[in-house]
Amino acid sequence: MLVLSRKIGFGVMLGSDVQITLNRSTSTQVTLWIKAPRNKSVRRSKLDPQTPSLETKISNLVLTLKVGESLIVDETTTLTILKKGGSIRFGINAPRDIRIRRTELDDLNVA
Repeated sequence: MLVLSRKIGFGVMLGSDVQITLNRSTSTQVTLWIKAPRNKSVRRSKLDPQTPSLETKISNLVLTLKVGESLIVDETTTLTILKKGGSIRFGINAPRDIRIRRTELDDLNVA
């Protein structure tokens, strides 16, 4: 598991096409903005994976999660909210071939 701390407005890229940004944080919840192509499925981990009607296949999505809750992307990658405070910690489990990077590095054109 990769653990990254993020502040409001910062996020991570999963592969080359899924961007998850920390949009808002309250004392009990974290709101994420997810930008992904329509061919990627995105769902909360607490939903039954056998229920296709609960899968979301849209390009932009805003989800609110609590500490300990997870988001699953394409059934291969899991992002879990680990801790709240000044910055939020994301725990990311992904296959080794999926590149994970901080979005602010893209803004600086750093590889």
